[in-house]
Amino acid sequence: MPVRLRHIAVLFCSIFLIISCKTDNKVSYPPLKELETNELDGRWKMHEAYKEEQRTKLLDNAFFDFNAGETIATNILGDETPYPYVLGQNNLTVNGGRNGLYKVLAKTSDTLTLATKIRNFNFRFILVKSKDEE
Repeated sequence: MPVRLRHIAVLFCSIFLIISCKTDNKVSYPPLKELETNELDGRWKMHEAYKEEQRTKLLDNAFFDFNAGETIATNILGDETPYPYVLGQNNLTVNGGRNGLYKVLAKTSDTLTLATKIRNFNFRFILVKSKDEE
């Protein structure tokens, strides 16, 4: 009987360890050089959007338009009015209308990854440069 009890205890401990192990869904990015505003110019279309690191399709038709380092227009909050923005330390601060703060996580010639908080939810956007802009 003690051997059988030991096997049951080992089984329960194993199950407990497996259940309690949680994978970390956080995505990490390599360090990013300080961006210049002209590197953002043009239209960027939503490729993938994540709400609390869960893929969401609600923003599939979203876009961001950056104009000559001066204004940004986006349809993610329903207001496509261009507002001035400031880019510093890879933080993009939108002034006017619905003020917003976006963190630039990654940038290549054709892909831009932004993070922001909307209504206390964390969002991550993977945007691709519109082919019309090239």
